Amino acid sequence: MEWYKKNEFDHPWRTSNNAFIVLSFEIFLQRTKISQVRKLFDLFSKKFDSPEKVLKNKKEVLSVLNTLGLKHRALRYIKLCEILTEKYNGKVPCSKKDLISLPGVGDYISDAFLNIYCKQKIPLIDRNVSRFLSRYFGLSIGSSKPEKTSIIKEKAKSILSGKNFEEASLALLDFSIYICKPKPRCDICPLSNSCKWKTKQKC
Repeated sequence: MEWYKKNEFDHPWRTSNNAFIVLSFEIFLQRTKISQVRKLFDLFSKKFDSPEKVLKNKKEVLSVLNTLGLKHRALRYIKLCEILTEKYNGKVPCSKKDLISLPGVGDYISDAFLNIYCKQKIPLIDRNVSRFLSRYFGLSIGSSKPEKTSIIKEKAKSILSGKNFEEASLALLDFSIYICKPKPRCDICPLSNSCKWKTKQKC
């Protein structure tokens, strides 16, 4: 948490009070650089801040997303806006079951939305967090095995327990992205002395 307080990154969608914007940007972020997605925030938050507005400006939205290499995601995004408009009166549901039924929304995106916007105590586990926790706790279970996912979630909960859950979840996520990279930055990692990966001299 100390690292996060000093190094918190400016991701404005995280603090938006617009559920549709929060969900939209979690979708855009999948397999896309944060710097690229950041360019869309002002435009979407002012002009395309509801599924209805997206549908009214469908051609422009598709053009913008295609320019950033989000062509396939763009078509699913339009379909998602149609469903939100027709089935949910333009609102984004705070329900895991409803969220994962939407086009382009899987486990991680639904969990991120539920955590950030709905304030539900759900840890954010993506490949970056999974990599950090595996290294830190010295987990050797194959990454594709179901039991690995279960253990990772329990380890995340143990770290986040007793803290400001939402803030701590984002801290864990950012730390995993910027410090515990595929090629870890052990030289500046504040947790290196207690990290099992580091003690085995793997970095």
